[in-house]
Order: sequence, then C-alpha cells, then structure tokens
Amino acid sequence: MRWERNELSAVTAATAVPVIAHDPRTRMLLEAPIVWTLLKLALPNVLVMLAQASIGLIETYFVGKLGVEALVGDQLARRQRKTHAAVVHRGAV
Repeated sequence: MRWERNELSAVTAATAVPVIAHDPRTRMLLEAPIVWTLLKLALPNVLVMLAQASIGLIETYFVGKLGVEALVGDQLARRQRKTHAAVVHRGAV
C-alpha cells in the first residue's frame, strides 16, 4: 500500500491517505461519466425486456389467429399463472 503526502505537512498517521490500486473495471465504475456508465449497465436488462415483450406479442398474434375465444382463454390462463407465481414465490416474479 502506498501513502500520499499531504502538501501542507509531513506524513504522519493522521494526515496520510492510503492509495488503493483498483482494477480497470472498478476504475471505470468510479471515474467514468455517470450517464454512460448507467447506460452500459442497463443495456443487458433492456435487451432482455425487449425480447420478452416481443415473445409475448408474437404469442398473442399466433393465438389470436385461432379466434377470439382462444385469445380470451390464453389471457385468462396467463393472468392465473402470473398470480400463482406471485403467490408461490412471494412476489419475486
């Protein structure tokens, strides 16, 4: 561990500041502009959400081709599955 010297006084236990060497990824989190850092961290989650929304839309399209009754039944079943999962997993869905 290195110690930096305070410019106004000699190095003592009270004025010495430890300099910690971080790895490059940690330095990026600490020193990079906050907006770009948040965008980089959020991008994988955004992509997964887009994929899930696309799958839901495609499934609804194909079930809708079967008729209104099939679409209503599918939506009721999805709501029941989500409610069941929320109860079983205590909201962690």
